[in-house]
Amino acid sequence: MTPDLLFAIDWSQVPKHVGEALFSGDALIMNGVARKIGTMRTLKHMPFRPVQFDSFTDLPGAARQLQNLGSLVQTTTSAIQTALAVSTAFTIGTVVVATAYLADKLRELEAKIERIEGELRGQNLLFYASKASAYFGAVEATRELIASPELVAENSDLAAHALSRLAAQRHETFAFLGNLFRSFEELSSVHQALALDFFHATLDFVPKAVFVEVQAAYKLERFRLGVHTLKSARTTYDGCLAEYKAWVKARIKSIIAGNPTGTAQIVLERLQDAKRLLDSEENRLLLNCSV
Repeated sequence: MTPDLLFAIDWSQVPKHVGEALFSGDALIMNGVARKIGTMRTLKHMPFRPVQFDSFTDLPGAARQLQNLGSLVQTTTSAIQTALAVSTAFTIGTVVVATAYLADKLRELEAKIERIEGELRGQNLLFYASKASAYFGAVEATRELIASPELVAENSDLAAHALSRLAAQRHETFAFLGNLFRSFEELSSVHQALALDFFHATLDFVPKAVFVEVQAAYKLERFRLGVHTLKSARTTYDGCLAEYKAWVKARIKSIIAGNPTGTAQIVLERLQDAKRLLDSEENRLLLNCSV
């Protein structure tokens, strides 16, 4: 990790009319540039300041501590909250794109896939797991292509080709996630534990993958595509989370009622993992804030 590569938005240097456009939703930040919605006209290249980022354990918390809201101290609470959310999302996004954070997460996922392969040879779950693995591998390859302006300029054709594949792979992964936890009841308890661990890791990875996909669109100046991708992925992801949350609640209720379902105990043992995923501010910011 190289903390000196990371930057935060310096709101004290943002003109008032640009800030007001961003806070009202009339403008969005795309690839570090404030642009008017609709026309995509450039309003302001956002000012940045370097930050020291020594810990990646709590990305949202650490990012918030680095923010300097400057001239926003006299504005409305909602504007401050918007600025803080955008700032935090930008810093988290910088970590995702500019460091080995994504590669580390991918290695963790691949280790889980290897465990599943060892236990579930010949089952359909492996086919879907391989689809998810292919998507995340493609995301990491795309991240490398957009890691610097020089790489984007030299390899815009490769980045565009990668971007064209990511949308289909993202939809395949969402379909996999939607089917995975509903198949838990058909597995043995050992397999259920492996599948649920993989499900949590995969669902946690998706917002970072979507962020890279959106950034690739922005860096290729496909701004409307980036905005559409962000909105579409957020809607699908929120629906997946809501469905999973209801599924978890049903299993917890079955325990309370004294009539636990087959997966209830596995869910209870991993309840903190489920809560961490469902309440992840890091993922919410990456899917809600255009930067």
